[in-house]
Amino acid sequence: MIPRFVYQVLPCFLTVPNLLGAFFFSLFSFKNMWAAGAKLNALAMQTFKIKTYRDGMKAEKPHFYILSKGNNAGKPLENPCPNCFLVTTPCENSKEQIFWLAYGLWQGKCFHEYLSGSVITFIRIKHVKNLLETSLRKAQSREDKFTKSIAMLKGFEENTKILKLQLDLMERVKRAVVWEVLRE
Repeated sequence: MIPRFVYQVLPCFLTVPNLLGAFFFSLFSFKNMWAAGAKLNALAMQTFKIKTYRDGMKAEKPHFYILSKGNNAGKPLENPCPNCFLVTTPCENSKEQIFWLAYGLWQGKCFHEYLSGSVITFIRIKHVKNLLETSLRKAQSREDKFTKSIAMLKGFEENTKILKLQLDLMERVKRAVVWEVLRE
């Protein structure tokens, strides 16, 4: 459920990614990420494992994928692709939590800082792991806020899918109208 004030603030759906990125990025401060990374929380380290995906890899535990190359590097995926990382978790609940954390970081363009390469940009696995671990610890310290933001992210994603479907249907109707005119 999306709060009523969101609709008053947003004049159109095109500003949702900008607002969402700013909102999610405001939850995290990455000034001392490397210093915090040295003192890893044991709980955060045991929550997930990340590996480079290769064709034919099977994961038995709950898992998802993170795109590793291109301008969308850092985007979490449900299905594998040739250029991605495999993230495994001990349970479905932690998978959902880390998936939506990665989604929020991707929407907030937090991975862009770590992109390398001149022609085809890519992100290193150690940067993804450090960013996820640091963000997960911060999210766990603000669990109630993080849970609410996950619910909002899910709602925004669901609304985005509906709007994309509506736009696709409008395009089909436009083509049908043109074909109807040209047939006569």
